[in-house]
Amino acid sequence: MANTELIFKIRDPNTGLFSSGGMSPSFSKKGKVWKGIGPLKNHLNLVKRRTYEGCEVVEVVVNYDEADCYPIVDLFDARDQKRADAEAERKARRAAAEENKERQLARSLLKKFGPNP
Repeated sequence: MANTELIFKIRDPNTGLFSSGGMSPSFSKKGKVWKGIGPLKNHLNLVKRRTYEGCEVVEVVVNYDEADCYPIVDLFDARDQKRADAEAERKARRAAAEENKERQLARSLLKKFGPNP
């Protein structure tokens, strides 16, 4: 037997957007995932029928055996690289600001005292 599970979403077929769930659901591109029909039915018990008028239940079979997989270290490496890039950018901005501050001070001193012979 395949390593699968069913997940459920509520979609508005007119917009293609999915319900966020909750007492006053909104709709978005991602929406909420219910991990079983029971939890979805429990959600429907919380809202008025008209909340989802014209909507449909989307049932998706997730097959983990056929899913693309990659080492989790790839995500850590990407995160670490993004942090390193951001830190380098912050350092470059600080250095540029400091240099600008020094240039302004030099211009101010030159204006006040004139060039040094």
